[in-house]
Amino acid sequence: MKVLVLSDVHSNIFALEAIWTHEQTADMILCAGDLVDYGTHPLETLSWLIDHKAICVLGNHDQCLIETYKNGRFSEKFIPPQDFKWVHHNCNNLTPDSVDYLENLPISVSLTFDGFFYIMRHHSLMGYNTVESLMQFETLWQQLKKPDIQNDQDKPRRFIFGHTHLQRLNHLSPFCEWLNPGSASYRRPHDPDKNAHYAIIQDGNIQLKTVPYDRVSPFHIVEQLIVNKAMMPTELQDAAFFFGNALTTRDPLPEIEVLQ
Repeated sequence: MKVLVLSDVHSNIFALEAIWTHEQTADMILCAGDLVDYGTHPLETLSWLIDHKAICVLGNHDQCLIETYKNGRFSEKFIPPQDFKWVHHNCNNLTPDSVDYLENLPISVSLTFDGFFYIMRHHSLMGYNTVESLMQFETLWQQLKKPDIQNDQDKPRRFIFGHTHLQRLNHLSPFCEWLNPGSASYRRPHDPDKNAHYAIIQDGNIQLKTVPYDRVSPFHIVEQLIVNKAMMPTELQDAAFFFGNALTTRDPLPEIEVLQ
């Protein structure tokens, strides 16, 4: 079996399409949360994941968007430009059905394939810290495993986490590993790589992979927001780093010529 593992897609349909161009022979798609926010195309991203029958869990940015949407005060008439964020932008570009889809995502899922037990959730209950010891792994496994996981001791077990945006595979023992596929959309500020990160599990073997994607298209939307001064400057600076050529998340916003 070939399984495509995603996380932290953040409304980036262009990254999804680029990954799928390379991995469309996958039998299953997993996504470890943060499907939306901090990106330009939330509805298209959710539609893609639904159409491709991806198994997804809820991320913290997904939960933030749900709460913002249900509050109802996310349009420009309620939020001044200096306070307008990507979460507000995403809310304005989603439908009630798409938000319902997010709201019904589980916090975690348990899966078994190719002889491995898996638990997937967005983060490890340890915030941005990672599982570094076998004792931590075992303790967390017992906390998170569901009643449907039986006879799992001395069997290969793996966690799949997202959240940190740091692509990593940590092998703790012959039976205990955890995987973070990295973000399909963007890196942490200390990592200048602008490719989409993901993982493939094929016949039990894990590969950490990256692929370039079309960053020009989302940056056109960012440029228009910059020209119109329609979003909080720090949110636009983040986007200029993720989708543009800014070297840091706090580079000055680019000067953009307004065409007449």
